This record gives sequence, structure tokens and C-alpha cells, in this order.
Amino acid sequence: GLAALDYLTNIKPRERFSSLCCTFMNIRQCIGTLLNEKCGKDARDLMDVMLKNLISDLPFIACQSFDPNTDRCKAVLPPPGTKSAGAESQLQIVRLLSTFLGS
Repeated sequence: GLAALDYLTNIKPRERFSSLCCTFMNIRQCIGTLLNEKCGKDARDLMDVMLKNLISDLPFIACQSFDPNTDRCKAVLPPPGTKSAGAESQLQIVRLLSTFLGS
């Protein structure tokens, strides 16, 4: 999550939309898989409804063609295990979220 936002500073501006979409779909897929395994499909569907209510349909529509497991996404996502710079990040939103999340 935060590491992917931090990684945006390493991405060419024309690739940032792809990076954001790949990040969104990666997080959605990861959480959705866990919910589906532990709680069932209804819980996964509820997560999507809640996300749409919180952040709108826009990322669901704009990012639907982005699969985080493809080379297209792997090229614009941080390598697995990459840590966020947290409070030392160049991005104010990452510093803020890092403080809020305690990471």
C-alpha cells in the first residue's frame, strides 16, 4: 500500500496512472482473496460495495483492465518486500498516512 505510493516517485509521470490502478487492483485482489477464503463470497462482495461507497466507482471502472499479476503491472509496482519510507517519504500523503497508521 504505502510502499506503492512511495514508489510513484520512481515512476515516469506517464506511467503513474498505471501504477495507481495496479496498486488499487493488487490491494483489492489481496484483501478480496483473504475475505473469500475466510468469510465467503458474500464478504468479498460486501467489501466491493463498501469501497465503492467510500471512494466511488471510478477506480473500479478506470482500473478494471489492470491485473496486478501481469508484466504490465509488475513493471510499475515496487518489488515484493519493498518498505515504505514512512515519515521520511517524499510524498506528504505517505507521511500523513504513516503517522495515522503508526507505520
